[in-house]
Amino acid sequence: MQSSRGRTDACREMFLAVKRKKDNWALLLLEAIKETQEYVKLKMDPSASEEELERTGILLASTKQHNHSDSTFSKKAESVPFKSSFQFDVNFRQKFQLQSTPDLVISDCIITNDQLVFTGYFSKRLHIYNIYGSYNRELKLSSRPQCIAVINDDDVAVSFDQKFIEIISISTEKVKNKIVTRGYSGKISYQNGLMYVVIDYHTIDVINMTGELIRSFHCLLKSTVQCLSPDIDSCFLTYPFNYALYCCDLNGSNRWNCTFDTKIKQQHVTTDGNGNAYIVCYESNNVVVVSPDGRHNKELFTEKEGLQIPTIIYYDKSNDCRLVYNSGSCDAFLFDVKSSTTNE
Repeated sequence: MQSSRGRTDACREMFLAVKRKKDNWALLLLEAIKETQEYVKLKMDPSASEEELERTGILLASTKQHNHSDSTFSKKAESVPFKSSFQFDVNFRQKFQLQSTPDLVISDCIITNDQLVFTGYFSKRLHIYNIYGSYNRELKLSSRPQCIAVINDDDVAVSFDQKFIEIISISTEKVKNKIVTRGYSGKISYQNGLMYVVIDYHTIDVINMTGELIRSFHCLLKSTVQCLSPDIDSCFLTYPFNYALYCCDLNGSNRWNCTFDTKIKQQHVTTDGNGNAYIVCYESNNVVVVSPDGRHNKELFTEKEGLQIPTIIYYDKSNDCRLVYNSGSCDAFLFDVKSSTTNE
């Protein structure tokens, strides 16, 4: 009821926010909606398979595991063992508290030109800190920001809960270009002169800096994409409802996919210069790194190191460091990772 885009979008946001403490959480949620909101009409997808119903918790499976594959994939999803041959050294650089306000909800963050930039969803601002964590200034936006991507040392692309993207100069605080999208823009990433934009939760449009559509492909699953992160020749997608990470090429063809234990609810993904994927998991309060081939993963750190509902992670190539935002404590920290993977 609070979403400016209507009840359907509000329901999507609610599905992302709801706790999933029981296997049949989806069925319980539907029943709760029917009991409290008489005007809302609910129905099951008549085309849904038994496998899809089991995966979403509508139909409980007593003996089957919750790791499934999609018939359109070229490779079968396989559960990745948590123990692996990964060897990492983690070094914490800096931890700092964000200036909190009652309406401060951070939807995304990046590092550019030694500045940490956080998107305030309800405040409609970019909150800017220096690389050491001290507050610098804020930049007013035209609407509520969804996601932010680095274009160069000064320019960033910001998607909103509307059908457009703005290219903004951090130094001048001016909008350099406004790009109209084919639908509501969500997650956005930039790679080699092209932007990868999730449109209406189910399509990824690849556009240039003038807004021209270069190509488009559908998301791998009929599920809400939580995040995408393009690498040099790959694109990584997280699907929280499926506890899965998917890797496809830059045309949308699947390369590999892996599923995690249901305790690992992935939220956001980023990749480093070596092709490793780093995932923050907001329910299990940890950060997991996955190898470039998807065969290995390792937990880097957990709530013991201060993670409290981490929702965003970003890799900065210029400083070779990672930025993690804790939505539970409204703080953030920078850390380095050095890896030495052994072959099995």
